[in-house]
Amino acid sequence: MGWWGEHGHGCGRHGGRRLRRGILKVALLKLLAEMPRHGYDLIREVRQKGWAGGAGSVYPILAALEAAGLIAGRDEGQRRTYEITEKGRQVL
Repeated sequence: MGWWGEHGHGCGRHGGRRLRRGILKVALLKLLAEMPRHGYDLIREVRQKGWAGGAGSVYPILAALEAAGLIAGRDEGQRRTYEITEKGRQVL
């Protein structure tokens, strides 16, 4: 299993959802490659670009990307700000 986890490739009944999650992971990495952002900002950017992505999908993906070392998060007051790591840039 690669950095994309078990939901990175789609087939079968939930294939569409898995594909969207894979695209969302790449979209989040691309947004973080532009500049560090907090979760709410990422959700807003994803929705403005016309991609589905609410807190229930974005935050678990951010946690998986952070666990894989592709992004780093830091707490800033009430928010957590994420930035892409060098490993994340290589994957992107």
